[in-house]
Amino acid sequence: MPAWTTTTRLMTAFLFGGAVALAGCEGPEGPPGLNGANGLDGADGTDGTNGTNGTDGTNGTNGTNGTDGLPGQDGQNYQGSKVAQCSLCHSAGDIADAAQMHPGVTDPLMNLNLAITQVSNNAGALAVTFTASDAATGNPITNLTMAPLRFMFNQYLPKANAYENAIWSEDKFYEQSSTSGSASRFVQSPPGTYTYTFLETIAQGVANDGVNVAYPTQVVMRVSGFGTYNRANAVYQMTDIAMAAGATATPVATPVGEIVTTAACESCHGPRIGNVGHGGGYNKVEYCRNCHTQDPASTFTDGGVTTSFLAAGLDLRTMIHQIHSAIDHTKGGVDPGFDWTEVTYPQDTRNCDKCHQGVDGDRWNTLPTRSACGSCHFDISFVSPAPAGMTLHTGGAQATNQNCGLCHDPATIRGFHVTDVSTPNNPDVPPGASNFTYQINSVTVDAGGVPTVNFAILKDGVAITDLQTTYPPTGFTGGPSFLLSYSQAQDGVTDPVDWNNLGKAAAQPQSVSLQSVATTLTPGAVAGTYDVALTAATFPAGSTRRAVGMNAYFTQVSPAVARHTTSVVKAVTGDAVRRDILQVTGCVDCHEIFEGHGGSRVIAADTVEANNPLICLQCHVPNLSSSGRTFDMAGYTPGSNADTDAAIALFGNDSMLWPEDTNNFKDLIHGIHSSDVRVDPYEFVRIRGGNAYGFDWSEVRFPNNASRCGKCHTGTSYAINAMPTGVLATTKVTDNGAITDAASVTAARATVPNDDDLVLSPVVAACNSCHNGATVEAHMDQNGGGFGLTRAELLAP
Repeated sequence: MPAWTTTTRLMTAFLFGGAVALAGCEGPEGPPGLNGANGLDGADGTDGTNGTNGTDGTNGTNGTNGTDGLPGQDGQNYQGSKVAQCSLCHSAGDIADAAQMHPGVTDPLMNLNLAITQVSNNAGALAVTFTASDAATGNPITNLTMAPLRFMFNQYLPKANAYENAIWSEDKFYEQSSTSGSASRFVQSPPGTYTYTFLETIAQGVANDGVNVAYPTQVVMRVSGFGTYNRANAVYQMTDIAMAAGATATPVATPVGEIVTTAACESCHGPRIGNVGHGGGYNKVEYCRNCHTQDPASTFTDGGVTTSFLAAGLDLRTMIHQIHSAIDHTKGGVDPGFDWTEVTYPQDTRNCDKCHQGVDGDRWNTLPTRSACGSCHFDISFVSPAPAGMTLHTGGAQATNQNCGLCHDPATIRGFHVTDVSTPNNPDVPPGASNFTYQINSVTVDAGGVPTVNFAILKDGVAITDLQTTYPPTGFTGGPSFLLSYSQAQDGVTDPVDWNNLGKAAAQPQSVSLQSVATTLTPGAVAGTYDVALTAATFPAGSTRRAVGMNAYFTQVSPAVARHTTSVVKAVTGDAVRRDILQVTGCVDCHEIFEGHGGSRVIAADTVEANNPLICLQCHVPNLSSSGRTFDMAGYTPGSNADTDAAIALFGNDSMLWPEDTNNFKDLIHGIHSSDVRVDPYEFVRIRGGNAYGFDWSEVRFPNNASRCGKCHTGTSYAINAMPTGVLATTKVTDNGAITDAASVTAARATVPNDDDLVLSPVVAACNSCHNGATVEAHMDQNGGGFGLTRAELLAP
C-alpha cells in the first residue's frame, strides 16, 4: 500500500464530514462507508542545497624514525652483469659458511690436547699419568671416562751386532681400559689430570711377555674419540721400568730410536698425519711403529694366515719407502700385495732428510742394510741367482749386512742421493757444480714505458761482475730472461688486481733474454749490480701493477748439468703490487723445490714473498686457456714424437676435439690438487716446442686434507668475503666466434679477451676447480656462475 501523504488525509476528512451533514437533513445517520481507495503518491520534493565545507584540521606531528634494518650481505666483488651470488649463503656465519664447509682449514685438527706426564709403579703395576685439555680454550677436560682409552708399551731392543739396526719390539703390555679391570684403577686428581693403573703387573709382564726391565721403554696411548673430540695420541719414553713400588720412572733425556718424526710427516700430510692411519686413530709415528715393527714376533692375520709385518714387507721402514717410491708391492709375490704405483711423491725421492729428521735420522747413510736399501731399490737382489725381473747386487750375493758399510760408506751413500739443485733437505750438489742466485733490486719505468732493471747474478754466493763483457759466463751456456707483466682495464674492471697482459697473444708476458741485452749492461750504483734498459719491451700506456720477473737458467758444461735457479719478481717502483695470497711454504713443504717448465720457473724455500708474487702468476693469467687445439694434426706423422703420440692415445686424433680448460693459476692449482673431490677430471692438452702434451690430473692425490685451504693460502684469503674488487673472470675456452681449425684457434688466442670466450665469474671459477659435476655446476649457474656463457653474455646488462 502506498504511503499516506498529508493532502490525502485532509481530503478524506473533508469528504467524510460532508457526508455527515447531508445525512442529518434527510434522516438518521447511516452506517460508516467503506474506506476509499488510496490516492496517488505526490511528487518528490527538490533536494536542499549542500552545506558549506568545514575548515581543514591542523596537520599532526611527524612520527619518530624507525630503527635501522640489519646490514645487507656484501655484494660480489665483480663488475660484470651476471654476478654470482655465492656470498649470500657462503659468507661467514651464513647457512653454508665456506669456512665451516672446509673443516680442514682449522689448525690443529686435533682439538684434544693429550700429554703423558709420568709413569710410576703403583703396587707393582705400571701407572700412567696424563693430562687432557681442550686445545681451543686450554681448559681441562674433567669428564673423560675409561672407555676410549688404549695403552701400549714396547721396548727398544739392542742391536744384535755392529751392522744391524736396533729395533722396536712388539707390544709388551697392551690394555684397552674398557675391557680391562674396574674403574677404581682410573682416577682424576687434580681436574684434567688422570692416572690409569695397568691390570697386569710388571712381574707378570717379565714372566709372560718378555719384558726386560733394563731396556728403554716407551708407552703410547690413544683416546679413541671422546664426545666431540678427535682421536688423540700421546707418547712417553723412559730409561727403564725397574721401579720400586711408589717410585717414578726416569724420562729419557733424548728421544730413543727416533728416525722419522711426526712433524716431518705432518709437513705434507697435515695435522694428525692427515688422518691416514686407520681412519685417524694412529697419528704419531711412535704409535705406527708399535705394530709396523721389524720385530719378527709382531704379526697380523689375514684370511686365516698369520704373517709377521717384517716378512710381509709391512714394517714401517719398508712400507713407507715403497709407498713414497710408487713401488708395486706385489713384485716378488709379497703378501698382502699392495700396489703403490698410483702414488706420486711430489719431490725427489733422494731427499732422504725430508723425513729422516729424528735424532737417529742419519742411519739411512751411516748404517746401510739390505732390507732398508732394498725397500727403495726393490729390483736389486742380494741372493744368487737373482729372481726374474731383478738384478744381482753389484757386489754379489750378501747373506748378511756385515759387508754393506765396506763399499757404502756415509759419504758415498750421500753422494748417490744428491740432487742437481741445492735444497734445504739436500743442500749438496754434484761435485764441481755451481749454484746461481738471481736478484732484482729495483725496476723503474720512463715516460715511454721502457723499464730499467737493477739486478745481480751471484755464482756460488759471489756477484758476477763481468757479464757485459763475458756472456754467458765461461763454462756455461744459456741464461735467464726477463718477463714483463702488467694489468690493464678489462671487462668493465678499471683496475684489475690480476695481471692480464692485455694486448699480448694468449695473454703471455713479453720476454727479453739477458743474452740479447748483455752488451748494454752498465754497472749499478751498488757494486756487483747492473742496470739494463729493456728497450725492446715496453709497458703499454695505462698499465698498472707492472712487474719484471727473472727466470730460466744457465747450463754448466762440465759437469754437464742444468743449474736451475730460483725465479724472482719485482714490482715497478711506485706501482701497486699484484695481490699475493699464496704462502710459498705450502708449496715447498711438499715439493721441496718446484721446477716448472723444465726448470725455467723455479719456486723454492728462498723465494721471497713480500712484494714478490710468484713467477707462475706472470703467465698463468685469467685470459689463458690451454693451447692443445692449436695443434695441426694434418702436419703430424704418427710415431715421430712420444709425447704427442701419448696425447693422441689419451684424447683421440682430432685436435679440435681435444679438451681445453683454463690455465689461470688459481684454477690450475686447484684443479691439479683436487682429484679426490672432483667429479669430472681436470684435463687439457698443451703445445710446447711443436709437440703435444696431454694432461689428465686425476692421477694426482693431494697428501693433505683437500679442504685445508690454509695450507697454501695466507690467513683467510681464501674466504669469499676476502676477494677484493677487480678480480677478473676466468677464461675456460678461447673462442672468437670463427673457430674452424687449428689456425683459427691460434688467431683467437692472439686477440684475447674475446667476446665469444667461454668464461666463469671469479668466485665460481675458484670453487668449480674442486667442486664440479653437473649437479654442482647447475647450482652455481642458477646463482650467476656463468657456465656455458660467453664473455659478452656474462657481461651483458
